Amino acid sequence: MKKALLLLAVLYAQLSIAQSMDIYTFKVENGKPYIPLSGGTNLTAGKVWDKEKFKIPLGFMADIGDRTVTDFCVATYGVFAPASDTESTINTFCAGVAYIRDRSMNSIPLSPIRYEISGTSPNKIFKLEFFSVGFKGEMDGNGTNNDSADFQVWLYESSNIVEFRFGPSNLVYMKKSQWLRKFGYFKEYDTRAFLYNKFYCLGGDPANPTIDSASSVAAAPTVNTYPENGTVYRFVPNYSLTSIGEVDVSQYFKVYPTMVQQELFVAYGLPEQASAQVMDISGRAVQSPVMLQSGSNHLDMGSLPAGQYLIRLATAEGNAVYRFTKL
Repeated sequence: MKKALLLLAVLYAQLSIAQSMDIYTFKVENGKPYIPLSGGTNLTAGKVWDKEKFKIPLGFMADIGDRTVTDFCVATYGVFAPASDTESTINTFCAGVAYIRDRSMNSIPLSPIRYEISGTSPNKIFKLEFFSVGFKGEMDGNGTNNDSADFQVWLYESSNIVEFRFGPSNLVYMKKSQWLRKFGYFKEYDTRAFLYNKFYCLGGDPANPTIDSASSVAAAPTVNTYPENGTVYRFVPNYSLTSIGEVDVSQYFKVYPTMVQQELFVAYGLPEQASAQVMDISGRAVQSPVMLQSGSNHLDMGSLPAGQYLIRLATAEGNAVYRFTKL
């Protein structure tokens, strides 16, 4: 595939029926207010940009598919955002196959790329925004740079949820482009050969898309029109699925250490019983569930092979997910 790709990259609005996409479950929300990241760090400050690639520290560890990352990788002309890397074979999300650029026709930039990290660990959210971006396709095909779109990509610590958040758009020339309406998730994408294991893509009504898969991006389905302002596409790892719509209960727990040799300690602050489930990064249970009592709980991790793990802590109110490393 010779076309350059832009993959952009994600709670209480109208929810569609959840659909499966590899290890993710997809949901869509409509009518969610779009809030620009006006105070965010501007990656393109003072620059009329055209072809950019960034590797931004997340401030936490996260998983893109089955790969653990510490950076948010994004390019305005390639297969990233968020991706597990900027080159080689990667997992990555796609929120429109288009080469984007600054809308400026002179030396004054109009389209900042900016980010911010909100919240505190283990519940930080990395947010990246492309504000009022233009499109190379319009410039090359029509000699104008009038079309624009605002969108954000969010990546959640611990749960590894990815969101595409669509803001205002003004699409006239680009409205007819099917490439701009291709959304989904690439599994094992080779950035050098433009080959991939599978493209899980969205099609049909953009307010309630269906899931399909394709071996060719060109032949992949598209949504019928570009998503409306306030639309959120949400990709939830299957191991985090039961926490959707429930109360965040992480304030009742303290889990330590993050680097474990033998025992993992869970301090629990409610009188009601809770449960703990240890999983690998894909969400597969690797130990039997353990019941937790109020106070300090010691969990034996000595039999686990070295590697990255998740522990889901569940109460009657909701769930919390933490990551740890077995040495």
